[in-house]
Amino acid sequence: MENEGIGKSVVAWLFAILVIVTLLCILVVVKVVFLQSTSDWQENIATIKQVDVEPFRGDICAYDGRVLATSMPSYSVYWDLTVKGLGDSVFYKNIDSLASCMSRCFEDTTKDGYVRRFTEAYRKGLKYYCVKKDITLSQLKAMRNFPIFNKGRYKSGFISEQRYKREQPHKSLASRTIGSINEGSTNKMNGMEAAFDDRLSGIKGIKLMKKLSSGEMYPISPYGDIHDEDPVDGLDVISTLDVNLQDIVEKSLRAQLMRSEAEFGTVVVMEVKTGKIRAISNLDIIRDTVNKKISYAEQFNHAVVTQIEPGSTMKLASVIACMEKTGASIYDTVDAGNGVFELHDIVINDVDHPFKGKFTIKEGFEKSSNVIISKFAYYTFRDCEAEFVDRLYKMGLNKPSGIDLVGETTPNIKYPDNQHWSGVSLAQMSYGYELTLTPLQILSFYNAIANNGHMVRPHLMEGVRSHGQMIEVVETEETNSSICSKETLEKVQTLLKGVVENGTAQNIKNQHYSIAGKTGTAQIAKGRSGYASDGKKIYTASFVGYFPADNPKYSCIVAISNPSKGSIYGSSVACPVFKVISDKLYSKDRELYSGKNFNLLAQVDNSDKVPQIKSGDMAVVDRLCSRFNIPMSNLENCVTPYVYVSSQDGKVKLDPMSSNPNTVPDVIGMGLSDAMYLLRQRGYKVGVTGRGVVKKQSVAPGKTASKGTKINIELG
Repeated sequence: MENEGIGKSVVAWLFAILVIVTLLCILVVVKVVFLQSTSDWQENIATIKQVDVEPFRGDICAYDGRVLATSMPSYSVYWDLTVKGLGDSVFYKNIDSLASCMSRCFEDTTKDGYVRRFTEAYRKGLKYYCVKKDITLSQLKAMRNFPIFNKGRYKSGFISEQRYKREQPHKSLASRTIGSINEGSTNKMNGMEAAFDDRLSGIKGIKLMKKLSSGEMYPISPYGDIHDEDPVDGLDVISTLDVNLQDIVEKSLRAQLMRSEAEFGTVVVMEVKTGKIRAISNLDIIRDTVNKKISYAEQFNHAVVTQIEPGSTMKLASVIACMEKTGASIYDTVDAGNGVFELHDIVINDVDHPFKGKFTIKEGFEKSSNVIISKFAYYTFRDCEAEFVDRLYKMGLNKPSGIDLVGETTPNIKYPDNQHWSGVSLAQMSYGYELTLTPLQILSFYNAIANNGHMVRPHLMEGVRSHGQMIEVVETEETNSSICSKETLEKVQTLLKGVVENGTAQNIKNQHYSIAGKTGTAQIAKGRSGYASDGKKIYTASFVGYFPADNPKYSCIVAISNPSKGSIYGSSVACPVFKVISDKLYSKDRELYSGKNFNLLAQVDNSDKVPQIKSGDMAVVDRLCSRFNIPMSNLENCVTPYVYVSSQDGKVKLDPMSSNPNTVPDVIGMGLSDAMYLLRQRGYKVGVTGRGVVKKQSVAPGKTASKGTKINIELG
């Protein structure tokens, strides 16, 4: 009986436990259902998601380190109008004040305009309403203090997002070559941005984030997670471009385009030995039909992409081909007959300066005779036309230049088996028709002549930098070791000098340095309508050459399409641009000065005395002393932009100037422009009396003075 009582007691306890467990399970299920049905739970359901972390894109810089393209922070503001902390009372009470602040800050619409926009978004219950895009950090900080927004993220719904926007500090300078990044576009990038993207872009990182049902993203831990991967920032690309030269090139090209009202123009300046492109400008016409005005801007890289018929600049290749086959002298003659070369159904002539009778190849080339050059080529290759084209191919004219940019077009030089080859093709091609090249490809060929027959690949990347250290340097790459024999090369170099000395480019001849090159004027074919569009002929005017002719450092091409006002010829349209560029380069590059420059000290009775040179810009002092053969001392220690100048032992002694931005500079002995620049650069106001060089300054050099302090300088 006792055991039976114990058994019943155990059963009762087990039953009680079962009931309790069952009730607990029911309670848990009820609680889960209840929680799932509430918005509070919904708001706290989180999923783990892997998010890409964008790296910082590297800068594109000029050869001297000046930034050409960089990533600047940009901010966008969105508004979650459904947050609980907002509500009708807060929104309608403060919306007028918020709208007033927005209107004053951005000045893009009225207060009422903002009220209408915000009220409409609020009534729709938008969770991610775009308030402003691409604003600055200062504007973002101001917005955080506006009514409603100053309540914080969770009470106001204020959401800010940061991204990096690509900017070019020098604005239009080489902007198409530097390139752009167009989010959402089919062609996302172009120019150097596209060509060097593998170095600039860096490597994306990974971060684990919690995504709430509301769409908000939060890091799992503010200190990171073991699964997180930090992004690797992009590298800086150092280009070959010279900002100062680029400015000269663009200004001179724009001035000529405005004068001639041309459709577009392009200029490329390249170093002969290395293939480094120091400047490249492409300007297209912008027509304001309302105000009947025109302007020019960078829109398309004509130098690299646009194919043109080279016209007379092709005569150089034709003469080389003929001389390589025949060994002809530049003084051998060609009979121009009555000044007209009739061949099948075409007539080749020289409109402005007809050649009649016999003339040397030199005379024909210098004066750019179509008749003489086409006859020379035709009668040399008429029974072996393929050999003519083969020789052009051997010079590398059928290949792209190989520039380190995306999108270069391939030259179009047809072969005799081409369906469009005719009985006049050989003669036409010899003076620049029925074939097309880009301006850069023409320049590369002429650059090879300047480089004693060695063709090098043009390039825009000088190297790659990481944290201030160069980790990659681009070496000169030779693409053709010899475009022709040494004998032929010497002959054509003489011809190119003669074009400037005696021929069509005499207007750029000068007494300081020699130039070699060739003018070109080519009619532009317009598809099926041929060389005349609506009865109007249009042309490309060009000049391509190098300087100094005896020891070339730079080559340059200028091509201007469809000049509609004034002259159409390369000598009148393109040559002046070339001369402005070459003159500026000659004046700033001390390596171009030769022994021909006179020695200023030789004109001084006592050679221990040196001319007085003002203290100031180191580059200017260096240039003056180099140009007039004035010896300098202590040059190796002067790495500052500005120097003090004195005389010592018959030499100009240079001493570095302190570059401390917190002290007053010593401007005594400087000219007015240098003194004004230095003082204003450090934030001081300047008062000036007298003329000449600075004799006194009111605040002693080396002293500290707050910005805005007025410093009087006395000249005498």
